[in-house]
Amino acid sequence: MNLGELVLDGKPRDIFQYQDELEKIGLGVPQASGVIHSLRKAGIHIDKECITAEEAAQAIASVLL
Repeated sequence: MNLGELVLDGKPRDIFQYQDELEKIGLGVPQASGVIHSLRKAGIHIDKECITAEEAAQAIASVLL
C-alpha cells in the first residue's frame, strides 16, 4: 500500500523481486534479496528469489561452481 493505494500484491517472496519499486515508496527488502537484486543488475543470472542469507549463499554458490 502507498497512500491508500495497492501497489503490489502477492507472496513476500514474489514481492521482494520489485526492490526498485518498493524503494520508491519508502519500503525495503531483506538484505539477502537486495544482494541478489544487485548481482542481477551486474549481469549475474540468479533465477531464484532469496529472502534469507542461507538461500542467497546457496544461489550464489550454485552460479559460481
